[in-house]
Amino acid sequence: MKSLVGTHPGSDTDAGRHPANAPLEPLDTCDEWFDRFHEYRLGLGYQASRYAWDAWISPFIGTKRWVEVTPADTERIRDNLDRAMSERRARGPGMRRLL
Repeated sequence: MKSLVGTHPGSDTDAGRHPANAPLEPLDTCDEWFDRFHEYRLGLGYQASRYAWDAWISPFIGTKRWVEVTPADTERIRDNLDRAMSERRARGPGMRRLL
């Protein structure tokens, strides 16, 4: 596994080919973009997880194209995370709970 210390995707020698920097295809959904980004990170040797995307982001914007994502969408993601964290603080960590 590659160390994350002192590295940044934007500093990669192949930054021009970085899928996050690549122009979005007109019909790309957010999930399609993330699939490419995730594969890129795995290819660099990072131990990447889809959990956060699949659990917290994709349900809100996954099927939308990036140009369709609104500030209200990001606020819904934030509010959902806030609720989940409040629940965790109230109940405490445990099996099958957030973190």
